[in-house]
Amino acid sequence: MVMLLLSAAGVLLLTGAAFQLGFRASSHLRESRARSEAARLPGFRAIRATLAKDGLGAFVTSASGETAIVLPLGDRFIARAPTLRAARALAFGPPGWKPDDRSTTADSIRAACAASASEQC
Repeated sequence: MVMLLLSAAGVLLLTGAAFQLGFRASSHLRESRARSEAARLPGFRAIRATLAKDGLGAFVTSASGETAIVLPLGDRFIARAPTLRAARALAFGPPGWKPDDRSTTADSIRAACAASASEQC
C-alpha cells in the first residue's frame, strides 16, 4: 500500500513540475509561421495566410491561387495541399467561414478537409 501511495505521489509531483515548467502550453500559429510551413510544400509559394480565430490552423494561398491547410500536430504544425477536388470545395469554404474577417476555426478547417474525402488532407 505504501508503494502505491509513493508511486501516486511521484506521478503527481512530476505532473506538477511539468505544468510549472510550461509543458502544457500549446503553440499558436502566426501568419509568418503559417506561410513558412506552407512554403515547405514542393512548388508552393505562399503569399497570404488566413488564420483561425483560435490560432490553431490556417488557410494559406499561393501566388498561383492554390490553397494549403496548416494544422497542428502535437507540438508542431503541418501543411497539406489538398487535391483539385478538395480545393474546389474549399473555394466556397465551410459554413460560417469568412476569409476577410478571420472568423474561421481549426475545427471548420478540419471539417472542410474531411468533407472533401481527400486522402491528402
